[in-house]
Amino acid sequence: MASDSRENAQWKRFNGENLDGKEYRKWRLWVEAKMAAAKDLTPKQRGPFVFCLLDGLALETVEHVTLEMMMEENGDKHIWSVLDERFPDKQKHDWMAECLREVFQITSSEGETMTAFTSPGGLLQVSEEGERRLPNRGSWMDLSSRLRPE
Repeated sequence: MASDSRENAQWKRFNGENLDGKEYRKWRLWVEAKMAAAKDLTPKQRGPFVFCLLDGLALETVEHVTLEMMMEENGDKHIWSVLDERFPDKQKHDWMAECLREVFQITSSEGETMTAFTSPGGLLQVSEEGERRLPNRGSWMDLSSRLRPE
């Protein structure tokens, strides 16, 4: 992510080598905080400031952004939009993949009926005549109280 040398320890540089969206987000937060704390940084200096902290793949990603675009008021937004697209936050995708993996691993137990497998918590009631019906309101309230996080 960021390269710090002893003589330049106050500046974190981003090279984008590992293509990690989480590392990019950390670095971006650090840069935005640094810019907010800098008392003499004008809005027209924000773009060039961010550009000077880039190396490697990240620098190649924004090489098409012109100096005029960077020097616009809040010109860093051009750089951020390109970097956001190149280094997306993959946490949402990872979360979705985990959920799908769990869903496709769900199987019925041996001898379990389809009614028991598909009913929410086994609350679907089947009468002696084979008629299926939802439980009364009290059973649903009982289920919701068991599902509520503590």
